[in-house]
Amino acid sequence: MLRTLFGRDSVRGFVRPVARLPLSGDSLDDPSTRAYTRELPHERERAVRWELKQLEQTWRDPRVVAQTKLARVGGVYTDFISFPATRRSHDGTRHMFLIIPGNPGVADFYRLFMRAVYQEAMGALDVVCIAHAGHSYGNHNKGRVFDLQEQIQHKIAYVRRVIDDDPSVRIFLAGHSVGAHICVEVMKAVPRENIVKSFMLFPTVMHIGDTPNGRRLDRIFNPIPRFLISSVVTPLLALLPKSVVHLISSIHLGHDDPVITQGIQHLLDRNLANNALYMARTEMDSIHEPDVEALREFNDKCVWYWTQDDNWAPMHLCDKLRRVVPNAHIEMDRAGLKHAFVIGGSEIMAKLLAPHLHQAVIGSEAQ
Repeated sequence: MLRTLFGRDSVRGFVRPVARLPLSGDSLDDPSTRAYTRELPHERERAVRWELKQLEQTWRDPRVVAQTKLARVGGVYTDFISFPATRRSHDGTRHMFLIIPGNPGVADFYRLFMRAVYQEAMGALDVVCIAHAGHSYGNHNKGRVFDLQEQIQHKIAYVRRVIDDDPSVRIFLAGHSVGAHICVEVMKAVPRENIVKSFMLFPTVMHIGDTPNGRRLDRIFNPIPRFLISSVVTPLLALLPKSVVHLISSIHLGHDDPVITQGIQHLLDRNLANNALYMARTEMDSIHEPDVEALREFNDKCVWYWTQDDNWAPMHLCDKLRRVVPNAHIEMDRAGLKHAFVIGGSEIMAKLLAPHLHQAVIGSEAQ
């Protein structure tokens, strides 16, 4: 059940599209880096190589670690994880990569993905994940539950605050699963010029209740099953030692990672479980026909990622997106990623996004 629930722009300017910026772990003397610098005018090559050297020392620094905090957004206590940028683009612009999670919206699940994105961008982005309201460990919001619309307003409030604090900030949105639906609503509510791209990662933006998983799991989101799971089953599972939870999750998910185990441990909080199930109920009840007008309006901002055999975002919905937005930018996963790509696929997904992020790294203006 846990497995089920977890849910290119070319570089413009002085680099030709075939050039590749060095990625995390690359040597400054390897062929890809030399190819990159050879694309630069001679007078800039030395300066750029020096800058890359400084960046390499920074984003490979083991002391660069995630920062976590509990902060209020619209009066709601919210978990945040962030990797603060170590530099800005050459014109001083601040770039943010904001992850809006799927459901469960536990920020810890995205920690490895965040680090991979941060490394791909060589520290040039503030990489931030905002948890869903009520999807934090502990009863910080006095047992309150939040529906999908409240989650949308929660994210809009945060993005507006970021823009108010720095009107020139450029934001990459990354919405996973239902987070993609929330991204669409965020773009409708904030200034267009502040959004660089919106990455729709295995999106559930239409007919979620009619998907294979939606039909199979619909009943457990109803009030009585939700009460039994959050008030009886979850507290009993929370009594298990962490080592047992780790073993069970590793066997069930087929991936042994302490970061994912920590996220699962948080799911054993009764308030968090209740919120995840309640939010899922409101997703089933409200996500039906796609907002075609909005999808077309923001088509130039959106990059869609789909994978085969996704029971939350099946391929026939990708085909429908192509029909309603004929020129949508859709990229198909060829690596066999699962809907819950954060379990074992974080680095692969980060590399898929890298060509778009590199514009921020080199300081050129993003489309």
